[in-house]
Amino acid sequence: MRAPCITGALWLFGLVSCGPGAPSALTVTVEDGGGGPVFLARVEIDGPGGVDADLTGGEGISRFEGLASGRTLVSAALEPLCPSQAEVDLGPGQDGAVTLVLVDRLDLGPDLGQIGFGKTVDVTADVRCGRDPVSWELLEGDPALVSFDGPVANVQTMPLETVVDLDDRPGVVPVGPAASQRLRLRATVGSAGAADEIEVTAAPRAGGVFQVATGADLYLNGGATGPYSFELVDTPDGSASQLEDAASRTPRLRPDLFGTYRVRESVGGVEMDLEAGRYDEVPRDCGRVDCHPSEAEGFALTAHATTFDRALAGELGPSFDERCTLCHSVGSDPVVFMGGFDDVAAARGYEIEVPSDVTAVPSKVRVLANIWCTSCHGPGRIIPRDDSWEWGAKYSAGVCAQCHDGAPQAATRVAEWRRAKMSRFSLDPDDPAVQRGCARCHSAQGFVAWQRSGSVAALPDMRTAQPITCAACHDAHSSGRAQLRVAGGEEGSLALCATCHAAQASPEVPQDRDERRAPHAPQGEIVLEAGSPHSFADACAVCHMAGEDPLVGRHTFAMRDPERVPNGAACTGCHPGATDLDSFLALGDWDGDGAREAHVEEVDGLIDRLEDDVTNVANDLESDACGGREPAGVGESAGRIVLVDGAGLDLGDCNGDGRIGADESSAVLPADQGDLYEAAFALLEATRDGSHGLHDPVGQPRGLQRAITSFGRSPAPAWDRR
Repeated sequence: MRAPCITGALWLFGLVSCGPGAPSALTVTVEDGGGGPVFLARVEIDGPGGVDADLTGGEGISRFEGLASGRTLVSAALEPLCPSQAEVDLGPGQDGAVTLVLVDRLDLGPDLGQIGFGKTVDVTADVRCGRDPVSWELLEGDPALVSFDGPVANVQTMPLETVVDLDDRPGVVPVGPAASQRLRLRATVGSAGAADEIEVTAAPRAGGVFQVATGADLYLNGGATGPYSFELVDTPDGSASQLEDAASRTPRLRPDLFGTYRVRESVGGVEMDLEAGRYDEVPRDCGRVDCHPSEAEGFALTAHATTFDRALAGELGPSFDERCTLCHSVGSDPVVFMGGFDDVAAARGYEIEVPSDVTAVPSKVRVLANIWCTSCHGPGRIIPRDDSWEWGAKYSAGVCAQCHDGAPQAATRVAEWRRAKMSRFSLDPDDPAVQRGCARCHSAQGFVAWQRSGSVAALPDMRTAQPITCAACHDAHSSGRAQLRVAGGEEGSLALCATCHAAQASPEVPQDRDERRAPHAPQGEIVLEAGSPHSFADACAVCHMAGEDPLVGRHTFAMRDPERVPNGAACTGCHPGATDLDSFLALGDWDGDGAREAHVEEVDGLIDRLEDDVTNVANDLESDACGGREPAGVGESAGRIVLVDGAGLDLGDCNGDGRIGADESSAVLPADQGDLYEAAFALLEATRDGSHGLHDPVGQPRGLQRAITSFGRSPAPAWDRR
């Protein structure tokens, strides 16, 4: 580096004169705010010998030699960082050194990982140099949650009860992607585009299980009935964790140490044991042969087990990065330390590159890649089976909702499922989910137990029962097609639906006939009827999951959207141009009214005709139920066909509470009314099927015609049987 005193200096025979005394030198080191070297920063010195400049090298250093002694101004700059300067007093022959720090022009502060629900925070852009205005950009999240005013972004999260459909029962609140209210903001200032980003979330994602992460806020649910009085009655030794909002329905707890946290809600007499831990504290031995061999063997072949590996190989696209690890690794959260994949990766200096070789991932990071046991079961110690409440939480849809409840479209399945009828559970003690004989098809635990052992030995109770959630139909440890628990050969996924959507009774079975058993959910048997054009592999899914609209089809299984508009996509695959379930013209005048109408209208006409015949006969019967009440028709009660009153209640329900008490008796059809039973069975089968004849567009109309003719209570026309 030449001396900066060329101007006015005398060069002679390679010697330079820069003033009195021996020449000096100066080493300038330029660092960023984190202490790292700044490459290509412009360093300028202005001293007694003049002005000179240089660019820093890879180590952030510039070296100046042959300087005149005296006071020297040193400055460094590199857009978009803030410039820095310092004065140095160099003595004759001195080898001086100075360090200049170029801080970020803009700073938003640390990420705000769990600010809570119904909270307001201001994010202020700290502009450290210059007077340029700040511009904001919302990179991810709901625009309704943030507003901007100059250098300030105002974030206001929605209340918990607004973003989570709280269960009526006590437990741990599941928090999905939408409920976590994650925002990613970017602020920019200056023509050089100095920018900074910050992430804000109300709370980390949670599956609603009782095995929880240390460092992460969790919310408890006291159930639908208040008042509430929570207290933390036991914690690990040395824990400083405390309950917040203990008198509310949803108090907050942040476990800080590995171990058990016992919470008591004294008004309702409820105790919850929470097992807390970090994800990197749990040994990856869930699949060892002496504990879970079948689960480990099956899970190893699933897409979940290789989701990170495949992403790293480029199979999931070039845009895969650290943000994707929330759902493609174990325990990742961009702003909360839980000992997850992202935390361990940062500690090991590992950064994702796509494509790259998975074997190059550090071993400590590798064990937290992909999805495995604790992704769903949580990082705390395993909950014993005897703790049926805590154990039952693993069947909750909240487990899957951590990832399958937000964009992209493939991850909206839980939101769709919430619109399905099978997602509902009531706190009625007569709810079928907690009834012997019903739980196998009305609760997730019951269905899984039934498929595993053929019976439901441990009946779910009001506190533990889950509706037909993801875990009922899909086995997370299975590598079969769509991980279905039941899949037939020729029937395909139809076999799963037909397992429960079955009549479970027939007039041709003597016992059913004697007990006057009613058809329960006959859809599967109707579709599988020999000769039905809709009896093909995956028939249920082809129609009920058709289309791309998340409000209908897919995992809503609905054939009509909330506005009752039919899902045309269910038909167009086989019937091009057909967009309306009501538009199919019947093959003939099936109901015999002299007009050939739409298929559903013809079938409804047959149902109405059979209902009139059955009702007329039932009305003429004498009953001794409740002192001789007069019947108004037939219906179903406790699985049997009975005489009912005008409100549709069992005629034997004397107090009208909707159930048959210990001192009441169902008004079953008289023993001499076998033909009425057969006709009533056919009527209930058609109405409970609910498809208006579309499940079997040939067999159902003919079956109703036969039932009307066989019953013989009204003149039957010459049926059109095309």
